[in-house]
Amino acid sequence: MSVLDEAWASVPDVVRLEKLKADVDAKKEAFGAYDLPERARAQSIDESVRAAIESGKWPADAERKSAKAYRDAVDRQSSGLALWEAARRLDEAVRHARVDNAEDALAFLGERLRDFMEEAQAAAVDLGGVISADGAIAKGGKALDAWRTLTALLGVLRDIRAAQRSVLIPTGDAGRYGALQRAGHSEVKDMDASNVPGLEMGHRENRRRHFVVLESCRQASVCLDR
Repeated sequence: MSVLDEAWASVPDVVRLEKLKADVDAKKEAFGAYDLPERARAQSIDESVRAAIESGKWPADAERKSAKAYRDAVDRQSSGLALWEAARRLDEAVRHARVDNAEDALAFLGERLRDFMEEAQAAAVDLGGVISADGAIAKGGKALDAWRTLTALLGVLRDIRAAQRSVLIPTGDAGRYGALQRAGHSEVKDMDASNVPGLEMGHRENRRRHFVVLESCRQASVCLDR
């Protein structure tokens, strides 16, 4: 389960609607295709005409079969349309529920981001001032292990930040979007990212720019993927 899925799984209203939608989608999939009533009636009439041509006698139940084919097709069409419309409406309901409950999902992601920061800070203590892969290799020991840990954590960070954007963007309204950002839902609350020194990470053939965030003078530097 992705971190975004985990965030929505923490919101009861979204979970309830997603489960309902999944149930309806499964019923719709199992229901399959259906004929239009007019087509079903025409097919029944065609069968009766063919039988009459072959036998030289008009089938006594031709009219009854034609009417039944039409009624049965109407019933099946109505059932299918009900499932299709329910699936469409529930898809909208899930989207609206995600927008309405964005704060709860963002709060969950904020906690995940804070957990990440704590884990990264614990590893960064062992860097000892190292700011590059070459420096970590040269220093070896705990510094090299810490560098590997922080490099691996970058993927976790990217997933969390991508999930935050996925929750924020559909909120649409600029005022609400801005309010959520100002509330700290797109960053780590109370984190000061000013005066951030550079940190180079990545493979030699694909070096990218990352940054060290200083939470305070007392805390260790933390690698953050920008």
